[in-house]
Amino acid sequence: EGVVLSTFFDDADPATAEAAKFITGFKPYLVENKQPDIIPAVSALGYDAYITALKAIELANSTKGPAIRDALAKVDVEGVTGRIVFDANGDANKDMAFIKVVENGQFKFLKTVSVM
Repeated sequence: EGVVLSTFFDDADPATAEAAKFITGFKPYLVENKQPDIIPAVSALGYDAYITALKAIELANSTKGPAIRDALAKVDVEGVTGRIVFDANGDANKDMAFIKVVENGQFKFLKTVSVM
């Protein structure tokens, strides 16, 4: 109780245009399939991985691994979980974090903060 934590996504805050589209498209799927209507952060991250890979393939104009790897260094996309860019070491850098607190045994969204 009272624990404050950060996560990669919260559907209570569509912090980017891509997040708003994702939430609008994914929530009905959850309801139709009798799932809890809270979108898991891993689903948002999976979507971001997909659009990031697709952008790298487009930039590489190739489906060859080395070309895609090299193109990832040039990727700059607005994802569901924020802006995605890669540093010189190939690590993905994110520009936002979603802050939650545990209240009454449940996660409650507090705010989104910039981390860049």
